[in-house]
Amino acid sequence: MIRILLPVVIGMMASPGGADPDEVTAIVHGTVVPMDAERELAAHTIIVRDGRIAWIGPDSLADVPPGARIIDAGGSWVLPGLADMHVHAGEEDLPVFVANGVTTVREMNGTPAHLALRAEIREGRRAGPSLIVTGPLLAGEEQPWRHVVVRTPDEGRALVGNQAEAGYDAIKIYDGLSRETYDAIAAVADSAGIPLVGHVPRAVGIERVLEAGQRSIEHVNQIAETLRSADSAVLAEVAARIARTGAWVTPTLASVEALSRRGTPWYEERLAMPEVGLVDPGLVEWWRSLGADAPDSAHQARRGASAEGTRALVRALRDAGVPLLAGTDTPNPLMVPGFALHEELAALVAAGLSPYEALRAATAEAARFAEATEEFGTIREGSRADLVVVAGDPLYDLAALRRPVGVMLRGEWLPRERLEALISDALSSEH
Repeated sequence: MIRILLPVVIGMMASPGGADPDEVTAIVHGTVVPMDAERELAAHTIIVRDGRIAWIGPDSLADVPPGARIIDAGGSWVLPGLADMHVHAGEEDLPVFVANGVTTVREMNGTPAHLALRAEIREGRRAGPSLIVTGPLLAGEEQPWRHVVVRTPDEGRALVGNQAEAGYDAIKIYDGLSRETYDAIAAVADSAGIPLVGHVPRAVGIERVLEAGQRSIEHVNQIAETLRSADSAVLAEVAARIARTGAWVTPTLASVEALSRRGTPWYEERLAMPEVGLVDPGLVEWWRSLGADAPDSAHQARRGASAEGTRALVRALRDAGVPLLAGTDTPNPLMVPGFALHEELAALVAAGLSPYEALRAATAEAARFAEATEEFGTIREGSRADLVVVAGDPLYDLAALRRPVGVMLRGEWLPRERLEALISDALSSEH
């Protein structure tokens, strides 16, 4: 019998930085999906203290302290908070991520403002998902978005040193870099102990990117564009090479597929989704402009073949044992912060991953990539109390994640009505 004394009423988020350190919360009677393996633990209790998981075990063994806040998860599933490992986000997006169960994000084109947000969140001065922040992207030529142009090896060396000293978590490689400049960046990054992540510059090529130890390749199409064909044997060969190096891949499959379907009725219908109202109107106009010039049927057929090719490549990567991360590339077309991660999980399943494999890419694998398995990604004693409670079994149908019963963010409980208020507040803001 579960021992509960003097429970208190479930409350809203009381402070910007997490739970009161003196407060204990017990989530009882839940089916826990710990994500350390493909398993579920029925009739379990999770006890949270000072923003951390203090205990997890069967209801029958739970010893809930007097005065604890009780959250009855009977009939619900409890899993780790989700991680979107490829975003381009601003301060205004943080509540919308949380409302969708996303408690960790990796910002892939960081600025000093992102570093400040990361510190405020870590120190409990601001509510929001934990941030992993790469440096400003390093490109070899001018780009239409924020970037730093790096034309010489000496410029590359200096920029890596500056970004490492500033405290960024990784160096972001982008298009247009020369082989010589890439090699200089890779050498200094290796000496500084800061990983490289990002694209496969055309002049560098995938073989050199893998040889240099680039930790992650972003966007599955960055790999597809280096291949001589989409034959299954070719896909298997490149997947095996990637697996041997230990490099990670963030497919951003939903974003790639959305771009491949622009100009179609499907694309136009998605532009009318309510959550599109959360996106800056200028960005939405850009999304519309990409869909306005509808391609001819032959072009559409080529796009369809390309989309299937990227799905086949994702399957080949999975089959070869390449570790995958779930990332959205928000705010690329149709990729609404928070909501987009559910689209990415669905796209990964459509490509052939099981719901567990897709969910693992957004939980345990994200933590393993970040070398933070003790902090997030699985439900274990001592980890951050970043949790999502849902009404359906996510290992059966990931759609259950789209409407959380509640989210716990570093020990602070946000019930469904509070999550809806976060989205409502965002809809009524300057967007």
